[in-house]
This record gives sequence, C-alpha cells and structure tokens, in this order.
Amino acid sequence: MRGGVKHFSLSILTAPDLQTQQFYHQRLSGELEYLERFRPFLRELRLEE
Repeated sequence: MRGGVKHFSLSILTAPDLQTQQFYHQRLSGELEYLERFRPFLRELRLEE
C-alpha cells in the first residue's frame, strides 16, 4: 500500500470536523482507484508494495 493511502486513512480518523473527513475520504478513494487501475503496470515494473 502506498504511503499516501496510509496517511489519508489516518487523517480521516483524526480529522477535526466532518468537512475535513469528507475531503480526506475523497482523496483516499482517488488513491485506491489509482492503485486498482495501475496495479498490473506496477506489478510488471516490480513497484507494487
């Protein structure tokens, strides 16, 4: 898992308000979509964690 995903996961839990939580949730969703889309390429390049 990329460092950004871990960071945003923790940020959602510690966000001070709902708006900030929603912002981090949207960013996390984007990170996960990115990983899923490019996983075959990352695997071939041996960059997958």
